[in-house]
Amino acid sequence: MRGRRKEEMESETALCSRLGLGVVVADSVQTGKPTHSSAMGSSPSQPQLQDQNVKRGGTITFTWRADCEATATWSKNGQLLSGKEDRRVTIRHDNLNKYLTITDAREEDEGRYTLELQNGSGKASGSANVKLLEYDSDWRNLDWKTSELKKKLGSFTLSNPQINHLRFLLHGPVGHGKSSIINSFNSVFQGRVTEKAQSASYSGNSFTLEYQTYQVKDTQGRTLPFVFNDSMGLETLQGAGVLTDDIIAAIQGHVKDGYKFKRSPLRKGDKDYNRNPILSDQVHCLVSVIRGDRFPLLEDDDNILEKMRTVRRAASDLGIPQVVIMTYVDLCCPLVNKDLRHIYSSKAIHRTMQRSSKKLGVPMNHIFPVKNYHQETKVDNKTDCVILEALEKITHLANDYVENKTHHVKVSPLKIAGYIGCAIFGLVCIIIVFGLVAELFEYSLYFVIMLLFVCFLFRYLGF
Repeated sequence: MRGRRKEEMESETALCSRLGLGVVVADSVQTGKPTHSSAMGSSPSQPQLQDQNVKRGGTITFTWRADCEATATWSKNGQLLSGKEDRRVTIRHDNLNKYLTITDAREEDEGRYTLELQNGSGKASGSANVKLLEYDSDWRNLDWKTSELKKKLGSFTLSNPQINHLRFLLHGPVGHGKSSIINSFNSVFQGRVTEKAQSASYSGNSFTLEYQTYQVKDTQGRTLPFVFNDSMGLETLQGAGVLTDDIIAAIQGHVKDGYKFKRSPLRKGDKDYNRNPILSDQVHCLVSVIRGDRFPLLEDDDNILEKMRTVRRAASDLGIPQVVIMTYVDLCCPLVNKDLRHIYSSKAIHRTMQRSSKKLGVPMNHIFPVKNYHQETKVDNKTDCVILEALEKITHLANDYVENKTHHVKVSPLKIAGYIGCAIFGLVCIIIVFGLVAELFEYSLYFVIMLLFVCFLFRYLGF
């Protein structure tokens, strides 16, 4: 019987093969039940699609080679794609190869794309995200010509005749590029990479230890109408780094050039304390310097952020404008690192600016992303452009501040007495000259000598 059954099975198998049907195979001896495999073969494996970061105007391409025959459908965020909704979208299937291509990438193309494969034996799907690194248009316009900007800043006319320069104070965390950006400003006008302010690579302690003023000169040696003051960096620990009291004193013009920062704040009566600052000694724009590529770390440092906010509040009380210079932005975004002309379309840079605006309270139009000269040995036109644009805006803000600013000196009563004494002395001299009281000449001479002594005493004591 067993031999006869075997012959019947072989006959059925041959017939099924000629008809293209599933093949009857022998089950185990224990069950003796036949099974039929599907004509479609095995079910498809899950597609493995890769996430894509695409620049504006680029091409989005997904390709997958299936391991068996299967129908394919593409969708975006759950919505079926047919390839007919936009001429930029192309869907193509070539045997086992499945293609989705989107040209001229835009913001609207961001999303989650899914490929689903299905046949009679089952189905499988895989997904990947597409992110656009840029906005569809630049969020800030920039004229990429340096010569005109250099000319405008080099011949800039100050609005207040009381001063001969605008003063910008740079402050911020240790290692965020304060000295580097001063060097970058100077490099632009010198036409070569310079290092007037000593800078160092990132470390836990400040490299700048003195309060120092830096002038900027052009290639002809002419001094430009603005100066930069570098300060010690802010640190997380209380009492470490520059003290906020010293920065506030510098803003008010009380800190003399060359002052070495200490662990205790500068006090009245100290030799480096300027008791009677004039308008030129005071700061006309406060510049906070932060690294764009390290802002996520700064964002979580509440101590430093609070110190920066304290300084900003003091500047606001004095009506002094404040800006933020965001350095090292070429390390924030791969597109900008490759081509600086993407700086004002980059989403990464724009979002970092938004976060810093929220944390520091500075409006977006007062935040300037720049690439400072930190590894280059030669100047570059595009780098110069973003640096000059920031400097132009800072200069106009400072100039607006000093335009109607009149220097008011707080005069003490003793100083007033000194002025009165000088006036009396002048009057007595006039009387003597005209001989109106010649008979009292001897007494007048004594009186004049006494007044001279009093006036000298007042001036010597600094009243």
